[in-house]
Amino acid sequence: MKQLLRITAILILSFTLQTTLHAQQPLYRDAIPMLNAQPYDSTDVLFPIAKFYGQLQRGIGSYNNEMFWNIKLGGLFQFYRFENSSINFLSLHELNATPYNDITFDPASARWEETLNYSYRSHHAQYTVGYTHRCKHEIDNFDPADSAQSIDVSQLTKRVVILSGPYFEFQNVVPVTSSSELHVLARVDYTPISSDYRYPLTTNALSWNDIGGEISLATRYKYTLSNTFDLHAKLWLNTSFFRSIGARSNYRVEAAGTLHGKNNAATIFIAREYMYDDLSSPIPHASQVVYVGFRLMSVNFW
Repeated sequence: MKQLLRITAILILSFTLQTTLHAQQPLYRDAIPMLNAQPYDSTDVLFPIAKFYGQLQRGIGSYNNEMFWNIKLGGLFQFYRFENSSINFLSLHELNATPYNDITFDPASARWEETLNYSYRSHHAQYTVGYTHRCKHEIDNFDPADSAQSIDVSQLTKRVVILSGPYFEFQNVVPVTSSSELHVLARVDYTPISSDYRYPLTTNALSWNDIGGEISLATRYKYTLSNTFDLHAKLWLNTSFFRSIGARSNYRVEAAGTLHGKNNAATIFIAREYMYDDLSSPIPHASQVVYVGFRLMSVNFW
């Protein structure tokens, strides 16, 4: 219990930090897949599993309420399972919505992330190589906030960001006590394909055209209270490397409680994210947001 209290104190401190951080945050930061979690079954190797996760967050404090609502959906499909490894496809989708219409839900932007990978597991460790494609697009950016208003073409803006490339990832689960464990992740992305299209065109020094790669680190401390309920604290750090302006970083910190069955789980959480560029405008700007939300997922995600 003392260890859990220490982690909780760290989370409370993290919610008060003011640091210079960065985004295009990978979508899988909220629910990271453990690809070979199920025991191997030699009679079930072709398309053995299809798993999911869905998440709804209410954002507080984001720039211009661009992340007033945030919805994520994801799926994991395993093409083939070997005894200690697998070939997998992971697809994730994110929708951001503002409150600026008559139903307080106006879709503003969408992001997609598709990954094909090969993953090998040895004891508690998982080694993965793959290729990820990420993109962000506008939604209804030509529509006025109020449907009774006429369209003002001079207010039209657009921001499309595309990132694509190979990656290597390492995960490990470390038992701490009989009731707790520490899950860690390290990932390196190389990004040879990138695009940052803006309208109107701006010359801000930050451009995703200039990205070379990323390093991501994540850790989760889980404390089990019963066979069906646990608490966890999770931290995600991501640093992007730009050729002209150097390194920029972002983070997400989360505290949550999870009710789980044999194969699926439900989580209620509070989280904080800080983004150097939230991609909501042709002119990159910082944004911080506190989220309160819930997540439904298969136990392959953490």
